[in-house]
Amino acid sequence: MGISDMVAKAKDALRGHSDKADQRVDKGADMAANKADDMSGGKHSDQIDKGRDMAADKSKDAMDKFGDDA
Repeated sequence: MGISDMVAKAKDALRGHSDKADQRVDKGADMAANKADDMSGGKHSDQIDKGRDMAADKSKDAMDKFGDDA
């Protein structure tokens, strides 16, 4: 299986399942943000939340763009 086959397979997997993909991005971003917040002792919660939101939004935008290229 070549790279183009893997890309096609990934695009097929995303097609029609953007809501599931968004939920998984949110879950992963939440897990990372919670870990970072725990490690900082809650001192940087506001910055971590902003970073979490920005990272999730960028990831979702990238997936949407990837799916549009199909």
